[in-house]
Amino acid sequence: MKVRCFNIDWDTDGESLEDCGLPTECVLELDTEFLEMHGGEDDIADELADKLSDQYGFCHYGFEYEIVKEQA
Repeated sequence: MKVRCFNIDWDTDGESLEDCGLPTECVLELDTEFLEMHGGEDDIADELADKLSDQYGFCHYGFEYEIVKEQA
């Protein structure tokens, strides 16, 4: 399943997003097995939060998300 994360509020310690190479939105992939085991809203948000930090190497204060494509 593809999930669009947007309005990402990165913790850049005062640096600009451009200088840090950070997007304000991106699309991440969630494994369907994960969803079958943990399909709640809190679980999805937690998994996305971890993926954002892992992928970009920065912590964040929060973000919004929407499911853009579910796998068949």
